[in-house]
Formats: sequence, structure tokens, C-alpha cells
Amino acid sequence: MKGLFLKDCYMINKYCRAVFFLMLVFLAVSAAGDDNLFFTIYPMMVASIIPTTLLSYDEKSGWNVYSGTLPYSRSQLVSVKYLIAAVLIAGIWIIAAAIQGIRTAAGVGLAWEELSWTLSILLLLGLISSSGILPVMFKYGVEKGRMAYYIMIAVTCGGGVAFPQIIEKINLSVNVQGYLIPVLLAAAGIVLFCISWIVSIKIYVKREI
Repeated sequence: MKGLFLKDCYMINKYCRAVFFLMLVFLAVSAAGDDNLFFTIYPMMVASIIPTTLLSYDEKSGWNVYSGTLPYSRSQLVSVKYLIAAVLIAGIWIIAAAIQGIRTAAGVGLAWEELSWTLSILLLLGLISSSGILPVMFKYGVEKGRMAYYIMIAVTCGGGVAFPQIIEKINLSVNVQGYLIPVLLAAAGIVLFCISWIVSIKIYVKREI
């Protein structure tokens, strides 16, 4: 399992350097102004689809066939992609939380209750994206599953764009909703991610390659 994880890390280092640089630039820009939710959401969306990019390279290189000759189970092959997704999503979320938390503490960012909603939705969007795309990719392969890939990206990005307007319209505040709902939303995203993980394992174990 460690070998699989390192293999994917090497692939990320080789093929995704420019992507990581772009994500860091967007996160840096998000620290500079008030209208910065797009610059926070975009890195999360990119991080959530990197495992799909790795699957694409695996499929093109024939790794999904070659790996059958190695002492790795199919559940391990699936699990490593979810671990990569979890690490990347958590990493982007921590950086975004630190940036926005500092802004809020300095009195130039969102109010704390609004920040809790923003961070919970950010985590939820990232988890939904990976949770929706990966089972389809493991079921049909990257090429056949590409349509689901585009649909999920459109849905999650649309939700991210609509989120600020939704918050503004319903005027959420700590007195009305508190911090419970944001916590529940984040928990729901984690549960969905775990369910997707289990489903993907069951799908890939039965798939003929």
C-alpha cells in the first residue's frame, strides 16, 4: 500500500507541478481581498479531481492491467486513490482555513459564523466532487466515465458560485443557525466520501479489465 501511495506521489510530482503552483497562486490571491471565494473554491475543485488525472495516466500506461501481476489487491488500488484525494482535500482545506481564519481574526474577513459556513461548504464541495466522480471512473474507465466527470465538475462549481448568493439571501447568523449545521454539513461530506470509497471497491473488484 505504501508503494502504491509513493507511486502516485511521484506521478503528482511529475505531472501536476504546474497545477499545484496555480492552486497556491489562487490561495495567495484569496488572502488579498473580500470577494475571494472563487479563489478559495477553485483550488479545492482542482485538488478533488487530481486522483482522476492519476487514473487517466494509469489507464493510458496500462498500469491497471500490469498491477494485476503485482501483490496488490484491487481494494488497495482503489483505496490509494481515495487516500490521495483525502490528503489533497484536507491540505487545501487547512491552508484555506488558516488564511481565512487569520483574515477574520484581523477583522478584515468574514464573521466567524460566516467563516464556519464557508469552510464547511468548501470541504463538502471537495468531498462531493471526488465521491461522485471516482465510482464512475472505476466502473467504466476514464474515457467512458468522462461525461460524469464533466457533469460533476459543473455541479460542484455551480454550487460553489451560488453559495455566496445563498448565504447573502438567507442572511445566516450565529443567532439563527449557530455552528451546528456547518458541522453537520462537513460530517455529511465525510460520510458520503466513505460510502463512495466502499462502493468503488465493490465496483472495481467485480470489474473485468
